[in-house]
Amino acid sequence: MVGGRGLSADLARMKMRRGRLVTEELPTEIDGFLGMLDGDTNEDLEALVNDPSALQVNHVEPAQSRRLMQLVKSGEPTVRILAVRALSKMRDLEFAPTLLYALTDPDKRVVREARDGLRFVSRRFKGFGLPDNFTDSQRYNAIDKWKSWYRRVRPGATPLP
Repeated sequence: MVGGRGLSADLARMKMRRGRLVTEELPTEIDGFLGMLDGDTNEDLEALVNDPSALQVNHVEPAQSRRLMQLVKSGEPTVRILAVRALSKMRDLEFAPTLLYALTDPDKRVVREARDGLRFVSRRFKGFGLPDNFTDSQRYNAIDKWKSWYRRVRPGATPLP
């Protein structure tokens, strides 16, 4: 950090803790996150994208989870990334179809977030081999494998497209 690498862009949020410089972040609850989406706080949303630990997902009500699932399918890429991250943090198998849908997103950041979320939801931490810099054929191969996995764990679920 002597050379400035590893420092936050906002130095006012840097604090000394146990002899180390750390960024002081206040966790964003799901209510605050959904409120941010309605405002013009692009800087706050970008900060949430850059710090995965800042978004806390606890006690999510059904209406809030439905809103998150809608945001995965529409909105700006930053909003889609954060909606996928929030659904992933719930670690509920019910959101797997939405995460599977997010694998088809045109923004590769959303796809990577959905891939990581499916890894945690499924407890298959290596996933199905979708690298960070993937090609379309790798993506569709991984989607087929994830769909097959989902059909095995939820045989009575609504058929996936």
